[in-house]
Amino acid sequence: MAASYYSAAGDHTLNADGLAYPHQVGAWYFLDGVDVVNPDVNGAVVTFGASTSDGVGSTFGADERYSDDLARRLLELPAGLRLSVLNAGIAGNQLLATGSRSGPSGLSRFYRDVLAQSDVRVVIIWEGTNDIGYHPDMTAAQIIDGYLQLIAAAHARGIAVVGATLQPDEGSGYYTAHGNRVREQVNHWIRTGRAFDLVADFDKVLRNPIDPEQLRPDYDSGDHLHPNDAGYLAMAHVLDPWELAGLVLVGSSAASAL
Repeated sequence: MAASYYSAAGDHTLNADGLAYPHQVGAWYFLDGVDVVNPDVNGAVVTFGASTSDGVGSTFGADERYSDDLARRLLELPAGLRLSVLNAGIAGNQLLATGSRSGPSGLSRFYRDVLAQSDVRVVIIWEGTNDIGYHPDMTAAQIIDGYLQLIAAAHARGIAVVGATLQPDEGSGYYTAHGNRVREQVNHWIRTGRAFDLVADFDKVLRNPIDPEQLRPDYDSGDHLHPNDAGYLAMAHVLDPWELAGLVLVGSSAASAL
């Protein structure tokens, strides 16, 4: 959901003004990440998930994904408590299955995209919607087992884990009544299973109060699956910056005790 710029063929290393790079593409092919040493920041939060974590449905190039809104809120914390945000969302990604165009499964890429990143303190897991939508025989138990594997891997590294409930998607291309029942079972477990260190109830804030199987119309980007800018902003406000900072402090104390 942000542009990269590229040139026509040729050596343009001396073109410092950027005019040799007139073409845009909506992907970052060469820049994988940037590590910055900042004493005012106490580590990073990874937003791990699929297209909704990637920011599909937000305004292109405007930095209005929920990860952007969350980053702005976390940077309002006092120095020493602030947290950076690393967006590890891949459109089309699934928790359990690898897709040809949507990256390795969440289980497969968790080490590279979360555990191996610098100074990660918290991960927000918002994944499973595509698994339910693409696989009519998917069960809640399978999704939950995937979550438990990620939680165990993160906790082994001293990383706190936030579980995000799955948003409603009635009207989207792969919605089914059975899939919605699975989604509700998964959400019930996220809320009550006590496996996550914190729960972000995105479903509660995004669902239509008149028809809870649908997105709120004012938060719907138009495809009945992805939020718009207002929806992503509302999601970011579900997460309390002070609670996230508290997870880091608790994790640090536990690590010290170990």
